[in-house]
Amino acid sequence: MKQTVRLWIFAAILCLAGQATKLAAQESETDKTLISVDSVLIQMKHFAPIYEAMIAEYRANLYTKGELRVSKRNFLLRYAPFMFRARKGVRDYLIETYNELHYTAPNIFDRKVIASYGTVDRFEGVGVDIQDYMHINVYSTALLTSEILSPIASDAHRYYTYTGNTVTDEDGNPYYRLEFRPKKNSSQLVEGYMIISTDVWSIREMYLAGRAEYLRFTNRVIMGEVDRPNEFLPTRYDLSVIFDMLGNQVESEFSANLDYTEIRWRAQETELPLPSPQNKYDLTRSFTLQTDTTGMKTDSLSFDRLRPIPLTDEDRKYYEHYTQERDSLSRRPILYAADRMFWSNMGDALFGWQTIYLNHGGQMRMSPIIDPSMWSYSRTDGFVIRQNLRFNRLFSGDRLLQGSARLGYNFLHKEFHWRLYTDFYYWPRKRASAHLRIGNGNRIYNGDVMDNLKAENNNQIDFDSLNFTYFRDFYIEFLHRVEPVNGLTIDLGFAYHRRTTIGYQALLGEVGTELTKLPVQPFYTSMSPHIVLSWTPGQYYYMSGDRKVNLHSRWPTFSLDWGSGLNGVLGSSIRYQRWELDVQHKIQLGLLRTFSYRLGAGIFTDQSDELYFVDFVNFAKNNLPVDWNDEIGGVFQLLDRRWYNSSRRYLCAHASYESPSLALTYLKGLTRNITRERIYLSGLLMPHLQPYLELGYGFGTRIFNVGVFINNINGQFSEVGAKFTFELFK
Repeated sequence: MKQTVRLWIFAAILCLAGQATKLAAQESETDKTLISVDSVLIQMKHFAPIYEAMIAEYRANLYTKGELRVSKRNFLLRYAPFMFRARKGVRDYLIETYNELHYTAPNIFDRKVIASYGTVDRFEGVGVDIQDYMHINVYSTALLTSEILSPIASDAHRYYTYTGNTVTDEDGNPYYRLEFRPKKNSSQLVEGYMIISTDVWSIREMYLAGRAEYLRFTNRVIMGEVDRPNEFLPTRYDLSVIFDMLGNQVESEFSANLDYTEIRWRAQETELPLPSPQNKYDLTRSFTLQTDTTGMKTDSLSFDRLRPIPLTDEDRKYYEHYTQERDSLSRRPILYAADRMFWSNMGDALFGWQTIYLNHGGQMRMSPIIDPSMWSYSRTDGFVIRQNLRFNRLFSGDRLLQGSARLGYNFLHKEFHWRLYTDFYYWPRKRASAHLRIGNGNRIYNGDVMDNLKAENNNQIDFDSLNFTYFRDFYIEFLHRVEPVNGLTIDLGFAYHRRTTIGYQALLGEVGTELTKLPVQPFYTSMSPHIVLSWTPGQYYYMSGDRKVNLHSRWPTFSLDWGSGLNGVLGSSIRYQRWELDVQHKIQLGLLRTFSYRLGAGIFTDQSDELYFVDFVNFAKNNLPVDWNDEIGGVFQLLDRRWYNSSRRYLCAHASYESPSLALTYLKGLTRNITRERIYLSGLLMPHLQPYLELGYGFGTRIFNVGVFINNINGQFSEVGAKFTFELFK
């Protein structure tokens, strides 16, 4: 087996290296100490793709041990949801985990926590993120879950400078030490070195040093021994992380050891039965573990049986002190324990997600009372704050019942919004599910008013000078969804709306104008069936038990949405036909660069002669705006919300380009914490807007996101606005 693999490696080298190998050989024959940096880079850029794809799959046991020390602290450390629970008067902590790791090419890592033990009472956020630093393919173009550009990527010379020299190990074997430094400050770039074997140009050791907004890290990766099955895989990580934020500093040292239980080489793939064409999008083999903590062991006896490396004397002292402290606390007076629990629970309620475990596998979660990631600000919406409550219940056969409540308040418009969702996935293999939605929608005015306005004025509409009759909206929606074949989703359901006039009694005492028609009744109801057809060609997915989980596709998603108002059903007095077409696509343009676009069109037809409402599904204002990824690039940021109900037809387009380095990242010393930048362009065609355009620029960090926008209405620039969202506590 070993000889077969080595022969395959050398065959690949001879076939793909070409002239680069000859160049290095000529220099080596002259003097191995004179190998140039350029020659090494040429060799690594040739061989890295070979070695990256050499391992098709592996399984390993991953053991990690971390020592943490609180160097600086204040009261915020206790309540930060991204940090472990630090105890009063205790500065040193120890944490151990034992995991099953599954890797599938090109870069899919799956981890299952088998056991965890340590001297911390709660370990969240930073502890989970530590695992990302131990999922590295040193030959990949991106490192650390695609967050860092590798110094041996094909275009890495644009971002790094290099130095190097030949070195030898204890046995006199020649190696090359290649050092690299970033040309600019960026959290996507690192500095460090690689120790490279000059016979087959493989990496024997890699050292990385980098930083993000609130932490600095170093990571030393030791590769397997030459001529062993794990030669091209990491066997040990030595990780150092310093967390520094808001007057708190925590220093941590982690070591990780990997014991490989199965390694499948790409050359062995011919020994496996080829998948049938209809299953080529099924990636279940890559997701057989799924990162979770189900059944995780947390007792010392279980961990003693799993621990592959004995504890040191200092480690034992950590555990002895921790055990003594817990015994001492259990003997404290009841009032002391109650007071300690009260302040602990108070901090959790204010700053952390609350989880309540119910009988029969149920679980309820509530977002923190103080959570900046639930806050946002924009020019059109003002300051908005939200609160989420979630419920989950898992049944046999992977059937799932979910419920959620979403509450929010808009301070600019002084509006309270609420939504209740219930979802039951009863046939998860076909993603068959039933969905119930209840809530209050956006305030709306009737379309009859807009028809009169258009007849009187062909220019832009000044909403502030008009006195509209607005309606509150209460709705109930039911939807049944099924995916009969991969990528095709069919939704069938109905929507019931009850729209109530705001200030109806006061309006009856006023004198109407020629352009405003007062309603003859205080509320209007509508009942409409609803059908949505959605098609995503080439949909990749995996099966988690009996549950199908969709992943991504290289093709866009097309959807056709139809609704029809039924006159006379459940008191409905509104008749219409609504058609909407939507296309969405996200295209990867290389490492960390993405182009996204969205196209949409809609029209109302066959509307009743009586009062009617223009209320599109895709072209609608979200009264509870969400974060960067969900909304800041796919909607209009400066468009007055009254435009959304002003026309029976629309045609719109959105495009955004995201990159880790566009403009600000080149300002040295000022923007090293920027993780990504975006450019936005949006357009809208509808009566009185011919066209409406928005151009925007945004940048994101791990703490907050900012977008600045400017719009143009019918050829004239109108206003400038901004949107601000938090990412800190996500």
